[in-house]
Amino acid sequence: MAYAKISVPRFRGILQRSRIFSILDQMSDAGGIWVSSPPGGGKTSLVGSYLEADDRPVLWYHLDRSDRDPASFFSCFDDALAQLCERGLGAFCKFTSGQILDFPLFCSSYLREAYEYLPARCAIVLDDYHQAEGGALEHFVKAAIAEAPADARVFITSRTPPPSFLARERANRRLGVIDWDVLKFDTEEISALCLAAGVQVNGDLLNQLTQKTQGWAAGLILLLERAKAGNPAGWSLAPGHSPETIFNYFAEEIFALESAKTQGVLISLVFLPQYTRQVAAYMADDPAAAEIVDDLYSRNFFTDKRSGATETYQFHSLFREFLQRKARSMLSPGELSQLQRKSAIALEGAGDFDTAIELYRLLEDFSGITHIVSTQAERLFSAGLEETVSRWMLQLPFEWIAKSPVLQYWSAKAEIFSNPQHARRLMEQAYQGFTAATDFRHQIAAVSGILRCYVTEARDFKGAEAWGECLENLLGRYGAELPVPLKAEAVCSLLCVLSPAQPQRPSLDGHAEQLSSMLHEELAPDLKNAIAGCLLDHYAWRGQFSICEELLAHVRALPIFPETAVGLAWLGIAKLHYFVSVANYPDARAEFESLSRAIPNTRQFFLSASVYVSHVQACLVAGCLQEADALIEKLGQMVEPRRSMDLMMTHFVKSWRSLLYGDLAKAKAEAERMLVLQKESGAGRSHALGLVALATINVLAGEYDAVADMLNEGRSLFPGMANPLLDFHLRLLEAYLQLHTGQRAACHQSLEAAFSLARREALRNTVFWVPALVAPLCAEALDAGIETEYVAQLIRGRQLFPPAGSYMPGWPWPVEIRALGSFEIRIGGELLQFTHKAQRKPLELLKLLIAQGGRNVSAEKTADVLWPDSDGDAAQSSFDSTLHRLRKLLRHDDVVMLSEGRLSLNHSLCWLDIWALDRLAEEVSASPSIKKLSAHAAQLFHIYRGPLFSADADLPGQSQASNGHRSKFERCLMDLCSIFQSMGKMGLAIELLEQGLENDAEVKLLPMLLRDLKKQLR
Repeated sequence: MAYAKISVPRFRGILQRSRIFSILDQMSDAGGIWVSSPPGGGKTSLVGSYLEADDRPVLWYHLDRSDRDPASFFSCFDDALAQLCERGLGAFCKFTSGQILDFPLFCSSYLREAYEYLPARCAIVLDDYHQAEGGALEHFVKAAIAEAPADARVFITSRTPPPSFLARERANRRLGVIDWDVLKFDTEEISALCLAAGVQVNGDLLNQLTQKTQGWAAGLILLLERAKAGNPAGWSLAPGHSPETIFNYFAEEIFALESAKTQGVLISLVFLPQYTRQVAAYMADDPAAAEIVDDLYSRNFFTDKRSGATETYQFHSLFREFLQRKARSMLSPGELSQLQRKSAIALEGAGDFDTAIELYRLLEDFSGITHIVSTQAERLFSAGLEETVSRWMLQLPFEWIAKSPVLQYWSAKAEIFSNPQHARRLMEQAYQGFTAATDFRHQIAAVSGILRCYVTEARDFKGAEAWGECLENLLGRYGAELPVPLKAEAVCSLLCVLSPAQPQRPSLDGHAEQLSSMLHEELAPDLKNAIAGCLLDHYAWRGQFSICEELLAHVRALPIFPETAVGLAWLGIAKLHYFVSVANYPDARAEFESLSRAIPNTRQFFLSASVYVSHVQACLVAGCLQEADALIEKLGQMVEPRRSMDLMMTHFVKSWRSLLYGDLAKAKAEAERMLVLQKESGAGRSHALGLVALATINVLAGEYDAVADMLNEGRSLFPGMANPLLDFHLRLLEAYLQLHTGQRAACHQSLEAAFSLARREALRNTVFWVPALVAPLCAEALDAGIETEYVAQLIRGRQLFPPAGSYMPGWPWPVEIRALGSFEIRIGGELLQFTHKAQRKPLELLKLLIAQGGRNVSAEKTADVLWPDSDGDAAQSSFDSTLHRLRKLLRHDDVVMLSEGRLSLNHSLCWLDIWALDRLAEEVSASPSIKKLSAHAAQLFHIYRGPLFSADADLPGQSQASNGHRSKFERCLMDLCSIFQSMGKMGLAIELLEQGLENDAEVKLLPMLLRDLKKQLR
């Protein structure tokens, strides 16, 4: 009968209290109205009649003790909203249990959205607040008043005055108050009430009623009933008695005036908060009870009626309390128990499970509670209301639960997130019970739950492998007989545990294929999200990124409901893992922001550390070290020492971060801590990651012997894991080790294997991305002509910088500038076309910077040269504007740096031919072989193609700089010729000199040297 809670009460013959209506009208600026009085003071009837007269849409919510549970309250309140909103609620903000952690914020968001759905001028009525006061409901009331639009109002009726948490609202006049002094009936209203009741009023009767009742509505009704029966209006009770005492005194008399049949009907209904005509007939064992109920309502006999799918009735709370006391005094213990049990059965049938459980608990009828839990738990879990199941389980003695595998199972399931260790023990006990009963379906459900506990606990996988084998055996025997949802949940649990614990296990791909097929079945959205998350994590680890994209496309089409919070949390973390694997920082950051807002407000709040760890990895892959630093600092405050998996991964990212900062000692210490924890946890994935981290640190530290042992371990371990990112990293480590131990041919073989694998698998990342490892190997691969197209794509995509001091022209620089010979600029390999006059000044600035060497050029002198006729401020303004335009032209804001008044081109982003010439001049004299000398000669002619800017420009210092570059070119050629001569390669020397003169005819010494060489050759 939950609908009775959200139905607007209907009253017969209610007096329109224009005096108080006028007061309420004057409170129009108040978002909330608090109406308080003793029981029977007329609170509900006042609010109901006022809203009826005001013709407002009304959301009426009758509070009771069950509303102290936020999940139960919001579940019913959502129904009340849906009942009033004709357009439906759509993807409305819904409550999940973890949101209690930031409940005020949730209430504000919830009500802000609710008011958008509610009709204009709507009133929300929270009736009988005293029944559920305190705790979380306080925040709801406060938010309801704060978020109420100007034309909406919130009415709260209570036996208690406004609580202190609403003091600010009262002071700001956002809360109006109708208290007992205002609510009391005055003489004029009492007179009108008498006339409405058909009682002839005179002065004496009016004075007696006024003095004796003090305007108390319930007392007036009782005395008027007595007066209609011909009894005097006085009483013998002293004025100091409480309203409850007075009510009971007169209710006893009024009750005695009713027929025995009516008394029997009243007593039969005392344990039902609401009832229908049919239920009344059932409870009284008399079809005429339906007519008696109607008569009580028509006489306004402390009974009101509410409309909904079915009309329901309920007693005034004061009258119901009286009737319950009356029942206990009239009935024998056996009769009372029989009535309570019959009431509980009726309540259970009507869906009022909370009140039914209260009665079963009172009767110590634990089998009744067990029946409700067994039949309703699955539905409640699917709706995200596991807190309700937990609350019901508290009504059962521990010994009773221990005897029932079903209760142990549901009790464990309710604790999986809050206490996974205890939940696992309960699940194991439940499994034993189901095994003894040969209940294979519940056996499978229990083992699935056990594996889920391992994942949630995140402590270790010891024991999980045995349970995994147990579940595989059960699925092998009974899988064909299982309903699809149970089978899907079981296989999902298997993959979630075994993939991180035993990534080399052969059966994993078969489980993934099963899950993939079930993903397209008719399943609950939350289960679908959980399956998709499990599969996404598995295939991301396997490097099967096209399947990952298909999964993401599938889940994007799924509707989002509040009950999908569990699956969405796990799916979100799996998305982060995938985005890290493919080096997709923007999507990783967006997913992190979404998860970091959502997860703390759900029962998966313990996943926050996993979310942070995953995004730290995304930051480290992208080189966002400052962001990673801030996240790691927060991570240190949230990781629980008992959650070894989180602790391990925290050491992993700390090791990674330290390595990127160049602190090898700290990086090594963190990696070693991770591996110590891994040995205790039995997590196979973590073993692989820790081994890769430590090997990378050692190889960059030059500890090659230790690296060789680790590579041998990796060669035996990694192939079974089928992770191309791991294999790619392993081959890169081998190549780096070979390169630095003089095994260049072997290094090239390893690079061929590494980069061809990466090209085939479309990899853009490794499991432990360190540019200091990858960049030198990319340079070596380009130099050796290995997978050059893929390597260039990798360098551009990951924005790798060349090894320090290298100006190799084959590197795919973000910006390439040629100034020797014709002036050219390439951005990302594409030639920049100069077609607009607006580019003239930025290019002049660039040329002037290059003419001065490209480094540490005075910004002030540059401005003086470019704007000689402008004063200081004007020149500075023009300089700033031109520098901004130049950076936009080069499409990289930091390619031209300005620091302490000096300009420089960024050598990490920009290849400049005059710098490459300087570097080559240093290397020529050290060339050890003909092959190397020939390579240097080819590079020299590739770099030097003529004088600076083809001698076209006329910039300060240009002529001097051009002569310097020419001299350097000439010296390189002469050095190369000298070495070729000493080797007896006169023909090669002559070819060099001839090509040199073609590049720059102004070189002075070359003609003479060329003539001498030719003479010697004759």
